[in-house]
Amino acid sequence: MEQEKVGFSLGKWFVQGGIPVTGYHSRHRESAQEAAAWTGTRCFPTAEALVTASDAIFFTVPDGAIPTVYQGLGTLTLTGKQLCHCSGARTAREGFPGPGHPGASYYSIHPLFPVSGKYSAWRELSGAFFSAWRGKALTCLGGRRRSPPWARRSAASPAGEGGLPRGLRHGQQLGLRPGGESVTLLARRGFSQEEALAALAPLMEANLRHLCAEGPVAALTGPVERGDGATIARHLACLPAGAGPGAVPGCFGGPGGPGPKKAP
Repeated sequence: MEQEKVGFSLGKWFVQGGIPVTGYHSRHRESAQEAAAWTGTRCFPTAEALVTASDAIFFTVPDGAIPTVYQGLGTLTLTGKQLCHCSGARTAREGFPGPGHPGASYYSIHPLFPVSGKYSAWRELSGAFFSAWRGKALTCLGGRRRSPPWARRSAASPAGEGGLPRGLRHGQQLGLRPGGESVTLLARRGFSQEEALAALAPLMEANLRHLCAEGPVAALTGPVERGDGATIARHLACLPAGAGPGAVPGCFGGPGGPGPKKAP
C-alpha cells in the first residue's frame, strides 16, 4: 500500500539493505507495478493478498487515508502481523483506530528526512533518524553521528503519545530555517543539544542540498508539498503558543513565505 515517494524509497532501501520485501499493492495498479519492477518484488492484485503474504505491512498512504485503508481490511486475520504507518502527525493508535486485532502489533514509524524523490531519496536514508512508536514507547533509530550507528533512545512522552514525533515533524517542515525551536522541542522530550542536533543534521543538510539544486518550492516535501492542510494543522496544534511558522517572516505560512503546492 504505497504513496509513491515513501513507498518507493522504503522498499528500495529495505531491499538494498538485505531486508526481504514481498511487494506492493495500490488502488493505482500502474504505480504498484512500477514500484515492484523497480525493487524486484511483486505487485499484488488485492490488499488481502499482500497482507496474507507479509509479516509487516507499511501503510504509506496519505495521513487522512490511513484509518480508512486499515478498516478496509475488515475481518482479515492479522495475528502475528506488524502494521506500520509513516505519518508524523498520527500516533499508532490514531492511525489504526478501534480495539485492534488479537496478536497484531501496531507502529508509527516516521523518517526524520525529506523524501523528495521516489527514485533517489532511498540513497540518503541510511543517515536519517527514524521515530518508532508502539503505544507510548518511543525509539529513535539511526544516525551516522552516533556511536554505535544504530543507537537507540526510548522514552514515554509526558505530553501524550504524539508529542515527540510531531516535534520531530516540526523540524522536518522547517528545516530550512534556524533549528533552535526544533532543538528546544526535542530537549523537552529528554534529548541533549548534541543528540537533537545529531538527529536534525541529516534532515537540514538534505533540505539545503535540495534547496540549492531544485529551488525552494521543489524542495518542499510531505503535507506541505501535497497541500494537506489538515495534517499541517495537526502539526501546528502541538506547538507552544508563538512557536508556529506563521510568526516567522519568510517561512511557510508567515509573511512573505511560500504557500503549499497545489494538491494533485
